[in-house]
Amino acid sequence: MKKAMLIVSLLIFSTQAIQAQKKSAKKSAKKSQAYEIGLGSQVNLSNGSSFGIYSTGAHQFSDEILAGIKLGSQFETGTSNFEVGAFGRYLFNNFFGGAGLTYSHSSYEVETGNYNGFEVEYSTEKITASGVYLTLEPGYRYFFNDNFGIDSGLNINFSFSNGGGTWVGLRLGGLYRF
Repeated sequence: MKKAMLIVSLLIFSTQAIQAQKKSAKKSAKKSQAYEIGLGSQVNLSNGSSFGIYSTGAHQFSDEILAGIKLGSQFETGTSNFEVGAFGRYLFNNFFGGAGLTYSHSSYEVETGNYNGFEVEYSTEKITASGVYLTLEPGYRYFFNDNFGIDSGLNINFSFSNGGGTWVGLRLGGLYRF
């Protein structure tokens, strides 16, 4: 009976020790190698009239390096927009510096008028535009636990399209790490 109790005790103890080692190894691996998904919103501060939503997917290669893709859309009165891009970030503590390239495609309707000698005839014309822009982004991210966090940043965008342009925006979103 004593031998049986000793064997059962050793089995329980060794099982608990193995589980503790697995949890410890999982926690350290999660910190340096992780996948993240995010969902958030952004507002354009330069003209104040556009608001957007986006989703991201990223892989954290080490404690400092993260790379990912984003899909999003900006909303403005009378405009539809779709964006897809890639980004990279250098992380230090909870702060980061990042850069990315985004392709944007927009379509909007413009009302035009034509004077025919007696009256003005109005019509609506659909216009599309596409372009690529570079984003530089300082930001801050904070994880509440191993899985859930928030992500915020200041976007400074430089357009490579005809007419160019620079605009600044704010971004805030939630993250899930697995």
